[in-house]
Amino acid sequence: MSSCSLRVEFDDSRRSYEPGQEIRGRVVVMVDKDVTCKKLEITQVWKTHGRGNAQMRCLDRALHASPEWSAGRQYAYPFSFRAPAMPLTYHGNLLNVDHYVDATADIPWARDPRASEDYVLTPGPNSHRDYLATPPDFTKQGTEPASGCARALGWILLPLIIVLLVGLAVFILPIALIVLVVGYVRRRAAESKLGPVDVTLNAPLLPEPADTTSKAHRVAAAFTSGSKRKRAGKHVIIPGQVVQFTIAFTPPGALEITRISARVGAEESVRAGSGTDAKTFTHQIWQQDLELSGSMSPPAGMPVRRTVEVAFPDVPAYSFEITDNKLSWTMSVRVDIPHWPDWVRDVAIVMIPRD
Repeated sequence: MSSCSLRVEFDDSRRSYEPGQEIRGRVVVMVDKDVTCKKLEITQVWKTHGRGNAQMRCLDRALHASPEWSAGRQYAYPFSFRAPAMPLTYHGNLLNVDHYVDATADIPWARDPRASEDYVLTPGPNSHRDYLATPPDFTKQGTEPASGCARALGWILLPLIIVLLVGLAVFILPIALIVLVVGYVRRRAAESKLGPVDVTLNAPLLPEPADTTSKAHRVAAAFTSGSKRKRAGKHVIIPGQVVQFTIAFTPPGALEITRISARVGAEESVRAGSGTDAKTFTHQIWQQDLELSGSMSPPAGMPVRRTVEVAFPDVPAYSFEITDNKLSWTMSVRVDIPHWPDWVRDVAIVMIPRD
């Protein structure tokens, strides 16, 4: 039996906060017998949970060193944290993102008592601008320092890791180059029939930081986009928005087209397990198929322009990505050319809160 137990209490019983608001409360310690605690740690974290691997990021912490607790008494330790800008709380099918205040008492030679309570992070008046600003890269690992043992083990394993990475590069790089070249050739083949294709979405682009992309990445982008002059950014969408999508081209020769279509959707994608045992699961949140044109035969030099409206659902499913868990919005455009490689382009979309 533990010598004490913990409970997390919030001052606001609703436990709902907007970014920047103060999260105040206390950790209550109920003591069954005299005990000296090495430290009481109170942390503010967000976690993913669901079908995929659980992941966590620590945002802030408070430490109380070496408190002594007497049997039969209760002690309260207040906490005050600032609600983060993102990620906002999300509850889905395969993926959930929640915020917590956790408490752990480090008791020597005994099981450490723990307590955890969640709170809801909702959009605030500045959430739209927060998402437009350079968002935090959730795919990066935490910056907490490793222990001495962990650092020593890392140095021991470093040569093995380097050998494995070199081995993977020898096998994977040629395959990746083949895929890039095949995609480039297919796009060039399709554009030889269509001519330059202009795809537009009347939605603003997400501001990007200064271009620090390596030359190798720029070459790969040129292969996959089919253009060295311009790299498409990510279009910003808000829940319930209606936007116009347009595709335009002028075929250099006579052309047969079976169909021009687009597919827009939102998807949860999570990975469970690791290594060869890893499995990826997906769930379609929303999807819409758009018909821009049926069968047509434009003559050489005749401009073709098709526009369609896209009505996005009014759902608070904001774009989110971390290593094993992702909520993404996508749009794929296809021009079906009979007996010839189809022309396909993906349009990047980011769903953010309203202004």
